[in-house]
Amino acid sequence: MKFSMDKVTRGDVPGPSEIFTDRIAESTAFKRSLESFRRLLDSEDELTDARRNVLAFAGTGGVGKTKLSERLEDWALDRLSLEDRMDGWGQKPSTVVDHAVRIDLKGKGGHFELLNAVKAIRLSLGRLKKSWPAFDFAFAAYWQSAHPGEPLPTSGTHDNGFSSAIEETVSKALSEIGVELSDLAHVDPLVSSGVGWARLAVGAIRRRHTRRLAFECFDGYRSLIERLVDEPSSSEPREDLILELASLLALELAQNHGKEKQPMVVVFVDHFERLCLDPRRNGEALFNQLVWRMPNVLFVVTGRDAIDWCDTSRTELKHVGPLIWPGLAGQTTGDPRQHLVGKLSEQDARKVISKAAEHSELVIPEGVVDDLVKNSGGLPLYLELALTAAIYAKMNGAPAVTLDHVSGSLVTLVERVLEYVPEDEQRALRAASLFTYFDTELIAAAADVDHGAAERAVRRPMVERRDDGRFPYRMHDEVRHALRTAGHRVSGGWAERDWEEAASRALEQLRHRYAKASSAKDGPLSLAAVGLAITLVCEQQADIGASDSEKYADWLTKAIVYGPSISGLVKHVPVTSTTDYGQSVLDFISAKTYDLPEEERWKLLRRILASDHPLAMPAGRHLGYGLRNSSRWDESYRVFAELEERAPSELHSYHKVLTLATARRFRDAIDGLESLPPSRRGGVLVKVDLAHGRPDDWLAFQARVIERTGERDAQRERLEAVGSLLKWRTILSADVSPEEARSLQAESDAVGFSAVVRDALASQALLDPLGDPAPVARLEALDRIALSGQLGHRSATVKTLRAMVAGDRGALEQIRDEIENRSGRGRIWIPIECLLSSLGLPVTLPHTQWLEPYQDVEERWRRILDAYAARFS
Repeated sequence: MKFSMDKVTRGDVPGPSEIFTDRIAESTAFKRSLESFRRLLDSEDELTDARRNVLAFAGTGGVGKTKLSERLEDWALDRLSLEDRMDGWGQKPSTVVDHAVRIDLKGKGGHFELLNAVKAIRLSLGRLKKSWPAFDFAFAAYWQSAHPGEPLPTSGTHDNGFSSAIEETVSKALSEIGVELSDLAHVDPLVSSGVGWARLAVGAIRRRHTRRLAFECFDGYRSLIERLVDEPSSSEPREDLILELASLLALELAQNHGKEKQPMVVVFVDHFERLCLDPRRNGEALFNQLVWRMPNVLFVVTGRDAIDWCDTSRTELKHVGPLIWPGLAGQTTGDPRQHLVGKLSEQDARKVISKAAEHSELVIPEGVVDDLVKNSGGLPLYLELALTAAIYAKMNGAPAVTLDHVSGSLVTLVERVLEYVPEDEQRALRAASLFTYFDTELIAAAADVDHGAAERAVRRPMVERRDDGRFPYRMHDEVRHALRTAGHRVSGGWAERDWEEAASRALEQLRHRYAKASSAKDGPLSLAAVGLAITLVCEQQADIGASDSEKYADWLTKAIVYGPSISGLVKHVPVTSTTDYGQSVLDFISAKTYDLPEEERWKLLRRILASDHPLAMPAGRHLGYGLRNSSRWDESYRVFAELEERAPSELHSYHKVLTLATARRFRDAIDGLESLPPSRRGGVLVKVDLAHGRPDDWLAFQARVIERTGERDAQRERLEAVGSLLKWRTILSADVSPEEARSLQAESDAVGFSAVVRDALASQALLDPLGDPAPVARLEALDRIALSGQLGHRSATVKTLRAMVAGDRGALEQIRDEIENRSGRGRIWIPIECLLSSLGLPVTLPHTQWLEPYQDVEERWRRILDAYAARFS
């Protein structure tokens, strides 16, 4: 095979702007939709439930929907070249588009990142006007809670004034309510940022109920701000509140502060079909609500699947039916509406070929043009690949393009392009098709080639860039499919075992990345590495390397369990899998979130436990943990007994006995110690002692647990142990600082570990029991989400101790009443029960196997908690 020494890059081939040609029907539909939507914005009619803000283009893969969307945006914003305007597009539409936003769903694995979508819209609006004060203030309040310690978001290297606009807005708010920032600087170390000001301002507003902010735009605005500060976190982002932010932005856009007209804002959304990958359609449901909540924003949606929101059987969506979405109804003729994107006409296909030939100085005989037009069937991706092959042929000495250069199936064309690519780059490109997104290090490992070959390969036309610093490359789905299905009979083609071996090498590379991130205690990087590994095994069979622990069948299973957070993986993995291994992994992750009802989570874990999947035993243990945390102790005990029978181990025996102690069956637990080796008995004994008001041994034991988990790189267990110890240290001693609690919260927030976030919030609330109530409100909200609406022991402990310090008898009575009515109280509730009893507010005690008289236990806990309260007297 003859190879050219010249490397063909994107600049040498016809990119989207060169091969795009006029789509008369689609451009006309867009122009008419802008005109109709402008009339709607200018109308004085009252807003109804009906929404006429969706222009949709649906069509098969490779038909050019994304290029159409990009061309419509460039046309509307007058970004087309003179040549393009003369080539059928003409001047920009007469209806002015004030601003456009682009949201690409490709590579999202079926998820819809609602907050990112709202952020993108607001960041872009900064080009119209710097400050949108009602939204900016509310967003700062939300960001403070959901992303503590993180800087305000930007778009690339610019934020269009967003950060400074928020700082100005919050600063003015403080001034309006008569608070000088310098007076409050000692309260929050984040006071130097706009995010810190938001919480200070909200606290000040709470204390000054008579003042009204100048930008309050509706009566419930202040209540919304307080909810945005108190309720969300990174582990529980509260998508209902993000939707409230979207509504607020739409409202402020409509008011537009005295301007004559509302701005025309268009949001282009590509690859809508990705939302249909999720059988539950959670992402589509969020997108459906976002579009409904922003009726004064035009959404231009492209995808393979038509939008069927008119179908009233779509019960998983909140807003459905032809009365809600008249433009999506099948027989509608009004604009904007839904359109089918066909393939290029013969005339347009000839234009594509002619422009490419002129651009690249190709000699294409008329007969070859005729055949190419016919063979392409008007598919733009086919033409692009065929013309790329023609350019390669020219660069390798072909005087003119022949039919052999540009004919064949899509798969054939992809392989023909590869014929002109050196073998090492070919391997890198084939390896790249394994991934929905990738970097050069990953494909070099998968292909087993030098890094230089991978760097050269990503400059080839088949590779696209994406806006992601960690994994900056991707491929068109049709090209990926062509590479994956070409088979081994073509030159350089891979057999199935080759694909498996490439995936296995990629997994080994991801294993090294995970190990490095784990050693550095970099939780987000750990999740990213494990998430991409899971995404790979959801699409491709592979040999996953063995674990270094006999308890786990492979390294990926151990990484999922040992990583910083199981539920935090949700954002990094697809919603469905084509492999059985991958689907069980996804089910395991889903069972560790609060998105599903409790019984559905247990059902998923039981199914995995009943299988021969490597996650079977971990799924069983987490089923036992979950049932125990939900006070279903008998069921939990039976699960651990089953595990002990199926896979005898110290761990299973230990948790069986620990469940007895958690259920307050202390005598049974002590009797069960005989079944445990000496190394395991201490873990039960110290918890029994703690329940009886003897915390010293437990504190020392917990410190050793943290040390051991650090040695094993067990990130999740370490965070869990640190959180529990921090909470009790806050109560028992004076050696915890606010910075320590905030640091733990930020670390656990970053990986979505809700239980540890709650421990950190409890510590913050107890460090200043007479101070800011916001941590208490957030803690209680998270507790109730995790416990199906019930009061959690963390928030009960915090509220009781704060009420005790404040001398608030009424608050104590309310807490007592709720605890009395709560179903299921394990050993962790004993300290608060004892305290309330000693204060003359006893609750009915669950059956407990006390190891000594209850009066002694109550007196001991009262002394401990009195000592805590005395620190603030």
